[in-house]
Amino acid sequence: MSDDATLALSAGIYDISVLKLGDRVHLAFDITAGPITINVEEELKMGEDLSSEITPLGPAGSKFVTINVLSSSSGGGDGSTVVIEEGSQILAQIVAPTSTVILTEEIAFVGTIVARVIKINGEDVSLMHPSFVEVTGAASKGDLLAADDAESEELPEEFELQQNYPNPFNPSTTLEYALPEASQVRMAVYDAIGREVAVLVDGSVAAGRHSVVWDARNLPSGTYIVRMIAGRFTRVKLVVLAK
Repeated sequence: MSDDATLALSAGIYDISVLKLGDRVHLAFDITAGPITINVEEELKMGEDLSSEITPLGPAGSKFVTINVLSSSSGGGDGSTVVIEEGSQILAQIVAPTSTVILTEEIAFVGTIVARVIKINGEDVSLMHPSFVEVTGAASKGDLLAADDAESEELPEEFELQQNYPNPFNPSTTLEYALPEASQVRMAVYDAIGREVAVLVDGSVAAGRHSVVWDARNLPSGTYIVRMIAGRFTRVKLVVLAK
């Protein structure tokens, strides 16, 4: 996409081989009718001074816009790189589990980043959770950040497992859950005939609000069952993989 262009997308799933955004591109997302999922199969490149808007929720709607980087982003193979160039303002989830995501100088990012490695190369980088809770402080050049959600200041009052988003999804989706106290948590996924196909969480988890991403690219389309057990709490959600 050329410099100074506008990319306008509404609710739906978009499969793109290569997405190259020039400088000063404006991203206009309309989630009135539902979430937006962009699947980039080969390469994602972002120019400088990008801007974003989400209708109708504004920055709070960033969790309903997901950019999945499915393969290489630059150079191919393990260790591929997604660079968010300087001066950009991004409202979205970026899910790139095999890539390194680099945020350069003067970046404002509202949403979630899931990556093999996250690097901050500039000093003026602001990472914000969709609820506007700051998830990192000022970071010096070259710092590495763990891909983990910040806990809110107050602990949740009860156990929760939220419906996944996006849903339907392809190939990855996010599940959020809450623990009022530290617990042994097991969250697993089952197919329609009850076979366990994935384990998302299995172990001790601290009290607070957490999220986990399920990458189902190796599974066929269909309805799956996510079951979470934490102490005496059990909850089940139905999720739809639509390829």
